[in-house]
Amino acid sequence: MSLEDEEIKETNEWQLYEKGKSFLQKQNFFEKANRNIRMYLGDQWHGAKLGNMPLVQYNFIKPIVKYKVSNLNTKDYEIIIMSNNYDSLAEHEEMDKVCNKLNSHISVIWEQMKMDRLYRRMKKDSAILGEGILYFYFKELEEKKKENKNSEEYRETENVNQIEEQDDIKDYNEEATELMHKIVKGDIEAEILNPLDVFYGNENEPDIQRQPYILIKKRMDLDSVRQLAKENEVEPEEISKIQADKDVFEQAGDAAKEEVDDQVLVITKLYKKNGTVHYTQSTKTVVIVKDEDMGLKCYPLAHMIWEDVYGSARGLGEVEPLIENQIETNKTLQRRAFIIQQIAYPKQVVDIEKIKNPSALNKVGGRIELNGVVDDINKCIGYLHPTQTSSEAVNLQNELIQTTKELANAGDVVTGSVNPEQASGKAILAVQEAAQQPLIEQSNKATEVLEDIGMIIFDIWRAYNVNGMNVFTPIDNKDLKDIQDGTKKYEMSTVSYEQLEKLKPFIKIEITPKSAYDKYAQEQSFENLLVKEKITFEEYVELLDTDSVMNKRKLVSLIRRRIEKQKQVQAIEEQANQKAAELEKGMMLDQKANQIEQDVQMNDIANQTEAQAQEILNGVR
Repeated sequence: MSLEDEEIKETNEWQLYEKGKSFLQKQNFFEKANRNIRMYLGDQWHGAKLGNMPLVQYNFIKPIVKYKVSNLNTKDYEIIIMSNNYDSLAEHEEMDKVCNKLNSHISVIWEQMKMDRLYRRMKKDSAILGEGILYFYFKELEEKKKENKNSEEYRETENVNQIEEQDDIKDYNEEATELMHKIVKGDIEAEILNPLDVFYGNENEPDIQRQPYILIKKRMDLDSVRQLAKENEVEPEEISKIQADKDVFEQAGDAAKEEVDDQVLVITKLYKKNGTVHYTQSTKTVVIVKDEDMGLKCYPLAHMIWEDVYGSARGLGEVEPLIENQIETNKTLQRRAFIIQQIAYPKQVVDIEKIKNPSALNKVGGRIELNGVVDDINKCIGYLHPTQTSSEAVNLQNELIQTTKELANAGDVVTGSVNPEQASGKAILAVQEAAQQPLIEQSNKATEVLEDIGMIIFDIWRAYNVNGMNVFTPIDNKDLKDIQDGTKKYEMSTVSYEQLEKLKPFIKIEITPKSAYDKYAQEQSFENLLVKEKITFEEYVELLDTDSVMNKRKLVSLIRRRIEKQKQVQAIEEQANQKAAELEKGMMLDQKANQIEQDVQMNDIANQTEAQAQEILNGVR
């Protein structure tokens, strides 16, 4: 019996997916999202059939979104894990030390995961689509994967783990960067999920952690899905049922509707059971993973809603409310362009019967031949002068653009589009700071997302490091004469599983402004301290941030060259002093030798004199 004749039974995950998709289709969710994407990217005449009419546009949606998103990116954020263990002072102090190690390690993996880029992308998705989503998971080392599959002894024998740990420590001491790379590869990974690929069990609940289940859909190439099913020991008969599909209508973006290779839609279901997160995975007809305990206490998803929509798990972005004004602006601009084509340029009027070669009329420098005698050439060829157009259309267009930008709190003054020669930096900064007040809600949401991310990262560490975890702590450089140019040296430390289990964390987010004016003001303060001789030049360079306006790397290089020159001068001085000491010592030895010789001669003379005197006294002579 062929697959076509066999009754197709849909998986439970697929049925839930169809249910969620149907609900969102009724709300026109997918079409609205794709429309928002088109309007932001500039495809604002999508589907319009206007023939030869000019499809002109003035895209003010993109600069508004870019301004507001970049406004949220003008601060540096740092996730700080703090201890909530207060049963005893000793326990609290112990957990504080653990938190210090974890905070150091989170800064390392933050760079390795490229989290700044992902975090910015999440905020941009939130502004365009109303919701931005980040998904976190644990990725093991390939070597450990093989060992876990091939040997139960690996999981049971402590000696193997101890030997590997000792080897790791040795490698880290030899080359910290290589070791860091190995550890991080076996740590946390993150990726952006498009809101169109996520379906909530309760589409009316904005709190992810209170969802009964979450579905994540992903299109994967056919061979990869079959290989995944094989690795999870799915029966060959079932694997053969995995076939390519064309379920691309709900994908985000028009480009996603076309695919090169055969693709399959895979549904992953996350749900909580007995206090931990489980997951299943399947295609339309084949279950790939039946039930797997992830060991997590919270869903590994963090999402940012741009503007809350009452009674909805989704949000309202910045683009959708601007679309109608954008369309009317484009229509007005299109009408103006059409009218200008028709009446704004001179038009030639010709008595064609009196022209022998009409084709010459359209040639530059062409000779026009007439039929017969013509008294006045202006009676044969003339021009209609351009007609004066009303300014109402221009005024309407400009008013739509300006008013829309101002209502969106993204006018020229707010965005800094002012002449810096006519306004001081402080004045511009004051205007921008005042204009940022309406974005406080979005700024707070961005901070709350980081708190969620911090808890998710800790939850993954706790769940997947049952043998303890290796962490990196920076080596403090207290010698200001050896200033680092933004780089840090790390050493490896460990956190036991018992400590991870015992720790009761809460997350604090430290925020540091990093706009150009903030950096400038900070550096001016450092310069004032230097001028007042409250700090040394080396301390001034040490205080500068890596991305400071003043080039820290060049200053560090300058200090190092000075130190090197000082060492060379010191070596020359020491060499000269040594030669001088040797010369002085030689002179002293020569003087001592001469003195001895003189003393000998004097003794000889004295002896001879005494002998002569004795002879005289004895009457020898």
